[in-house]
Amino acid sequence: SAHYWSNNPVKFRHTGVGFRPAFEILNPDSLTPDGTIITVGTFYMNGQPVKVPQNPTRDGDIPDYIPGAKLEMREALDDPSYQVQAIKAGDVLIVDRVLLKNISWNDTQDALRPEQTETQDTQKALNPGKMRLPTCEEYDFLATAVKEDNDTMHWSYMLSWCQDVDPGSTSHRAVRGWVSAR
Repeated sequence: SAHYWSNNPVKFRHTGVGFRPAFEILNPDSLTPDGTIITVGTFYMNGQPVKVPQNPTRDGDIPDYIPGAKLEMREALDDPSYQVQAIKAGDVLIVDRVLLKNISWNDTQDALRPEQTETQDTQKALNPGKMRLPTCEEYDFLATAVKEDNDTMHWSYMLSWCQDVDPGSTSHRAVRGWVSAR
């Protein structure tokens, strides 16, 4: 990425670092323009639905990750407090806020094993691919698509894990957000 990003060790768990999933769009031409917000489903941890944080900051109401928990996205429940929103950014949908905190990069990889990441019965028109972490390039595309608006992509006082490896240390991964969208 041409923009600054910070990094943290892959085993690092902290209240200020969290999980913001991305989904590859299998048919991106069928969707609306970049920056469009779409309901992608309800997020589950260990088979239980997780409420969407309304104050998605380090000191807000983001739930803690339960080490070893299974993470999945299922069909959206009728209750809006459980409906996860994502933003179209190129060929991916990126959730509009961190859904879990106190989760390490290693935890995300363990929780997102291939057999666990297939979305279940989500919107047919959406047809998302597997749940994963966004790349820094995708995160930047998201920031551009929403003009870095914190009320839309909720980056303030919360870091989001990304896939990218620190060029100087393979045991560190990129985190984005906190005092700037980028």
